[in-house]
Amino acid sequence: MNETSALRSQYSVAGLFYEIPGSRGPYACRSVLEISSNSVEKDAPPDAIFVMMNPGNSVPLAKTSTDKRFAEIVPAKPDTTQDQVMRVMQKLSWHRVRILNLSDLRNSKSKEFYRQVDNFNAEHDNHIHSIFSSQRADELRRALARSSGAPIVVAWGCHYKLKRLASFAIGALAGQRFVGVPASRGEWRYLHPLPPNAKRQREWLESALRTLT
Repeated sequence: MNETSALRSQYSVAGLFYEIPGSRGPYACRSVLEISSNSVEKDAPPDAIFVMMNPGNSVPLAKTSTDKRFAEIVPAKPDTTQDQVMRVMQKLSWHRVRILNLSDLRNSKSKEFYRQVDNFNAEHDNHIHSIFSSQRADELRRALARSSGAPIVVAWGCHYKLKRLASFAIGALAGQRFVGVPASRGEWRYLHPLPPNAKRQREWLESALRTLT
């Protein structure tokens, strides 16, 4: 069993998947994802909340309603970004982490995701694809419920097209303490857990652990 398989055998992943109607077809979305150790109690609150860019390759492993009002959390296939979060959990003995995103729009290719955000906003004239939009304040409040002292870890990346969504998140988190691995250019930019090569991925993990301990 390789390192990734061994890691994934210790944790389960589940998410809330739904769709938003669109003129070119529905937008596939995910609002919340949770990574839980196999030993954690069912209703245990998260030990941390991560905020990242958008859902990528993690797909549902069970059918759920496409209507968000009736959708339920279902098992999901983990992806390589979630493996990085699992490594943090393993090192810090965390049992549950909740993942939120700047956008719920599911797309594993960043360039296509940025175009998708532009298309969505042109069509809907709002940002309801983001849990940090003002229309979803109550939903965000519930999603931020966590263990006492549990950190909010921001790790959404640095691309300039994320600036507006990141500003929504920073505004919505006003009054909440959050931490992350800041990018060299600072401001709203925080490094994503999965940069494009293994060396930088190890560096992110080491930096994140230093920040969180």
